[in-house]
Amino acid sequence: MSDSSSAGLVEALAHALVGGALLKAGRSGKPHFRQFRLARVLFEDVNEVRIGQKTKVFSSNRMIEHEHISFSLITSSRTLDVICKDVSEFQLWTMALQAIVEGRIVGDSPELTDALQLADSGAKSSELTVQVRGKSAVVQRREDASDLYTWGDGASGRLGHGDEECRLVPQVVEALLGTDVRTFATAAAHMGAISPAGRLYMWGRGGFGRLGQGHERNRVTPLMVGELRETKVVALAAGDAHTLALTDSNAVYAWGSGADGRLGFECAKKRTPKEVPAAGALDVTQVLCGAVSSAVVTAAGALYTWGSSDHGQLGHGDLTQVTEPKLVDALADAGVAVAFAAMGVSHTAAVTTDGRLYMWGSGESGKLGTGSEADALLPTLIDHLTDVKAVALGASHTVILLADGSVYACGSNRMGQLGIGAKDVVQETRPVRVSLPDGLVVRHISSGNDHVAAVSADDKVLTWGLGLGGRLGHGSEANHWQPTFVELFNDKVVRTVECGGAHTAASVVHGWVDDGETKQCMACKSPFTFVRRRHHCRRCGGLFCGSCSSRKFPLLSLGFSEAVRVCDKCYSIVSN
Repeated sequence: MSDSSSAGLVEALAHALVGGALLKAGRSGKPHFRQFRLARVLFEDVNEVRIGQKTKVFSSNRMIEHEHISFSLITSSRTLDVICKDVSEFQLWTMALQAIVEGRIVGDSPELTDALQLADSGAKSSELTVQVRGKSAVVQRREDASDLYTWGDGASGRLGHGDEECRLVPQVVEALLGTDVRTFATAAAHMGAISPAGRLYMWGRGGFGRLGQGHERNRVTPLMVGELRETKVVALAAGDAHTLALTDSNAVYAWGSGADGRLGFECAKKRTPKEVPAAGALDVTQVLCGAVSSAVVTAAGALYTWGSSDHGQLGHGDLTQVTEPKLVDALADAGVAVAFAAMGVSHTAAVTTDGRLYMWGSGESGKLGTGSEADALLPTLIDHLTDVKAVALGASHTVILLADGSVYACGSNRMGQLGIGAKDVVQETRPVRVSLPDGLVVRHISSGNDHVAAVSADDKVLTWGLGLGGRLGHGSEANHWQPTFVELFNDKVVRTVECGGAHTAASVVHGWVDDGETKQCMACKSPFTFVRRRHHCRRCGGLFCGSCSSRKFPLLSLGFSEAVRVCDKCYSIVSN
């Protein structure tokens, strides 16, 4: 058995050992969910794993739309007939069961030993669990998908709502409902989002080809980047006019403006993704973009930078631009390993694995936290802060998150971006503590040009700083001089938030769109009335009129064994 096939079998066995909810067809009544795991199945009498719906039990409980994910265990006296929730689950279960029935897996098989270890180490269980209560079974679902909300300045379509209007409060990106956005990146005027399958969607300003679509037109709604359709993208970063992406094969791609060498190869502009040759052997774990520069962090903790260094933001000790990834020697020579890095408009920061913070580049308004406004051409240790967890950089300020959940900031406070509540303080050249609500613990921070967003330990969003265009999400354009909760997320679970130059985005655990969030059908845009009533699609959670959600389909992966209402878009996806 080859290494790859052996690894696949171990994964399949571990999946079956952990178990999950499968739809069981019976001799009478409708199919129902039951919890299965490998330890509960006896194989001494199993003669065959029969693919499809080819037994007497299935003939009386036919679900033809799910025949491709159905199988039966055949014994001399009966059959166990089940339907999986999706193709991936079907492939894992049938691979494991067939290996056992065919005798390729026995008690001392190394694959089984490895699978037991993998299962015990926390292999992911099914999102559905079944609890049997008396004669009934209750299906419970652990929601793991995410929706994307955006708000603020909508110029060039950067919010993805189909227009260029500003949004004063967060609004779900309807075009991505049902896509499950896990990772996304914001920039000055464009955005990108990645699905679990690694599909990359881009929208906003298209100048210089920064959307990777082969042209320079703006996009007001998300569109998949066709050039990377067959590639799994795992990380994304966006600068003022360029974009970087990291794939699961450890390749780094760049596109957009190539001015100052920011793409990592000689090119004035690139309208479609191109691999950065010099990054291919670096074992990259993070990609990041400044306004006019780029960087990567490697698994070994090395930082490489390239592009413009007009303020020394590359950290190489001079103002010379670099056209391909170059090691920041000052960090390497100091023997520090970088865990996380961030780039702003004209300065850069790195957090080491032992919680130290280095900053360099433009010192305007004291944003380097060194006590002065002088530029730094080499990484400078901010030695009065320890246990640093993350850092976020704005145009003229810096925000720092410590391991205990407290937040510090330095630089300009002209728009309230330091979050200290004092309007008379113009700037701070050393980090000062942000005025968070009493007892609040922060787990994530992000910064735009002049505003800041944070996610608390209990998954709520706070914003502060410049409010122009509605980027703070509080329903107005007023500045906020200290952290304020975004009310729309009070009843939601927020995973992460990211700030663009003048807009903000958040990924939120998937749920039905609240009735008050839209007054029109998300498909045909007809307004809801007493006659044209609103209906929720059970798959994406969006709100639609009856004409745009008249179809029904059994959504097994969501725990619906019988057909339920779905919108036309979701019906097209699941039925195909």
